[in-house]
Amino acid sequence: MAQPLRAFVTSYQDALTTGVTHVALLDTRALTDASIAERYLAHLPAATQARLARIHHPERRAESLGGRLLAACFARLLGQTLREAPPYAPLLEASDSETARWDVSLAHSHRIAALALEALPPDTPRPQVALDLERVRTRPTIREIVTHSLGDAFWERLATLASPEDPHATLLAFYRLWGEYECAIKLARFSTLPYRVHTATRPHDGFTLCDPQGNTWASQAFLLAAPTRDARETPFVLTVAQRRAQPVNVYHLTLNDALTHLD
Repeated sequence: MAQPLRAFVTSYQDALTTGVTHVALLDTRALTDASIAERYLAHLPAATQARLARIHHPERRAESLGGRLLAACFARLLGQTLREAPPYAPLLEASDSETARWDVSLAHSHRIAALALEALPPDTPRPQVALDLERVRTRPTIREIVTHSLGDAFWERLATLASPEDPHATLLAFYRLWGEYECAIKLARFSTLPYRVHTATRPHDGFTLCDPQGNTWASQAFLLAAPTRDARETPFVLTVAQRRAQPVNVYHLTLNDALTHLD
């Protein structure tokens, strides 16, 4: 059994995965090598192979392949089917009405692919979870990005979260805001109306993610070191949007881990 997935498999077998959001991370650098990528592509459905073939940028193709390898790995573990749903991320689908259902969200950034997985309670529609991953890097145009995409009010709120003693605080607050914004876009794929990021009622709360009916969603942000041997100093902000706040389990997988469950 692949070590990073042992806890997940044990929890699943013991019916302890409900009420937890599972996040898996995969270093995709090796997948820029065409011969290595072909080896892993062979384990994916034909529709997925065809979709990935339309991505010509090597790193983007590697990241998208990595995300689908994660999805296929968990699909196999859970007895699900991976189905492409262009232009969105793929879905996990149960083979019959008795099989537990799962919601999935994918994200990638700078050679890291990420997957969020959450159990769907009976008769519960999608979405249940959305995921965003962003590498933290200096952005001299934060104000322009925020005001252009979200408006002046968001910049004003973002500024209140900054600390004069910590110039990095504004940058991290920006990535938290942007992560929620990206999650709102992903959640809206299942609705004819948009999910939105609003400024919170109290300034220290920052921002809040709401569904089309105005119901507040939970959002958690994590600062992670890059799961690669030579870039541990490069942090990523991982944002997870959930219908309700619950624990998040993170798994760092290798390509061999994924292949163990795809063979």
